[in-house]
Amino acid sequence: MLLINQWLDKLAASQADFDSQASHNTTYAQPTGADEWLSDEDQDSESEHHPASAIIDKSQGDYEEVKHNQASTVVALANHLHIPNLPELVHTFLVGQLYPDDNCDPADIPHLECPGYEGWISIHNSASSTFYAPSDLSGIGGMHQEYICATPAWRQEGPQYDCVFVMTGPELEGMHSMHGMGIACILHFFSFKSGGIYYPCAVMHWFDRIGDEPDETTGMWTVHLSLNRHDECNISVIHVDTIFRAVHLIPIYGQDFILQDIVPCHSYDTFHSFYVNKFADHHAFEVAY
Repeated sequence: MLLINQWLDKLAASQADFDSQASHNTTYAQPTGADEWLSDEDQDSESEHHPASAIIDKSQGDYEEVKHNQASTVVALANHLHIPNLPELVHTFLVGQLYPDDNCDPADIPHLECPGYEGWISIHNSASSTFYAPSDLSGIGGMHQEYICATPAWRQEGPQYDCVFVMTGPELEGMHSMHGMGIACILHFFSFKSGGIYYPCAVMHWFDRIGDEPDETTGMWTVHLSLNRHDECNISVIHVDTIFRAVHLIPIYGQDFILQDIVPCHSYDTFHSFYVNKFADHHAFEVAY
């Protein structure tokens, strides 16, 4: 089965590579069908690709049954996620997008210069991440693709909210921070258009590292859910372009027996700290060593 998956990945990557060479519009192999997930106005903004990027999946697939419960505004999404300050987080996100070189507090920028967003939003259940993984034998030129889910219904077995590596900045690389990567759990994907610009976003809950070095016994970094100074969940809104790839977290088990009624979707609530699994695949080992 693993060989078949590799062959399928190579065939898909080969077709995308041939298409890109014919059009001369891309600098690396784009996954087959990626343009189908973008509207006409969004495809123009995706014409210039980067070595690592994430694209929101606009297809509903197996999630049509939950579509009627999806929020259509930021306020409705805030009520659905029980995050009352989500409109302020969206305003902070817009400030960072419109004033990327301004280091001042977003609260100090007048709303007349960067108003919040009160229009319609679109909810998405997954995103496709494409990144450079030279250690992966599948694909063309080391390119790899995977899906990242944030859905309340996964194969009729409960919700699935994946964790990801987030590119927090090259200035942090080499400073005990997994190549400048942060760890976050995706709570929701959504998108909106403001000022003629399309913003694909993710609401995410940060994890904090435990210590400045990996665990001595396992060699893996350890993290726990991040809290702000008010002991509330440290939640942010980020652009999906800052998502690098999915990450596998292993709960740090205690001395007691684990209850049999615990299901995977409850892991983040049941356990307090986790290992960042660098043994998930070759590329994860390179990122989280």
